Amino acid sequence: MYSPGADSTGNKQQIKRHNRKQQKNKQKITLPAQINTVVAASNTNLEVVNGKPRQLDMMAKPTDGRLVKDGLVFQQNFTIRSFDMGSDFEITTEASMNFLQETALNHVRSIRLLADGFGSTLQMSKRNLIWVICRLQIEVDCYSSWGDVIQIDTWMYASGKNGLGRDWHVRDFKTGKTLTRATGVYLMMDKTTRKVSKFIEEAREEINPFAIHCDPIIHNNNNSKLLKLDIDKADQVRTGLISVPHSVVESHELFAITLEYRKECNRGSVLQSFSRIISDNNNEGMEFDHLLCLEGGQEIMRGRTTWRPKYSDSSIEKV
Repeated sequence: MYSPGADSTGNKQQIKRHNRKQQKNKQKITLPAQINTVVAASNTNLEVVNGKPRQLDMMAKPTDGRLVKDGLVFQQNFTIRSFDMGSDFEITTEASMNFLQETALNHVRSIRLLADGFGSTLQMSKRNLIWVICRLQIEVDCYSSWGDVIQIDTWMYASGKNGLGRDWHVRDFKTGKTLTRATGVYLMMDKTTRKVSKFIEEAREEINPFAIHCDPIIHNNNNSKLLKLDIDKADQVRTGLISVPHSVVESHELFAITLEYRKECNRGSVLQSFSRIISDNNNEGMEFDHLLCLEGGQEIMRGRTTWRPKYSDSSIEKV
């Protein structure tokens, strides 16, 4: 039986449901200003870094690098990450050395010389030989900061009768300005006996096609050898895990470092670190000699570091 009242009530409910559905469809999602900025930047091939949009092509992308200069130089880009920095918001020495090691291994992998995880060639692996670094020199012109993109070039060359030299040239990717130069000398060591080996000719034949005839990027103007510290002179030697005084680290920055490796240390070895000042000119910088040894006195490493005042006129302008 027809009932006008019931029909009217049903129509009203249908109208209400329809209106609610339309209202939902008309609702707009309002994004926070920061998200809107990121979305807008992504639509224009930009990326927001520190609140400022930057061209994506200026950002380093994960890459295995590439060979340049007729395949004799390996080149790779890296972005400085937050955990690569120290308390002064600049890249740490440890992070810099990690980048050097990474490019060296990626270089030998790119030219198909890598037979194991530590850079040994096929002929070296057959003879149970590995590389060990015996000397490393680093000079820093300018330190990178978070978000900077660095470009590292590295190459190999013969170093004496039994050594393999490797150089690194680190530049700011955007400006091309030199940041760091480094040079290292590697020797072959028997993995079982842990003794240094002669440079085998079979490995030399593998490496020669990719080696450059050149001088080291850092010239050793100081021909004096790194001397062993007399650790009995307590007034001249500072001991500790970090043997450079904290006051020096606060007021100065590391400019140059030379390391000579003498002996291996194993997991669980207890090390002692010693250092002494060999020159102190507050206006021009400070120089330290270092010694790292086992508890029994066996030398692990000798070193020398040069420190320059932070933010002084002699410091190189930051990028």
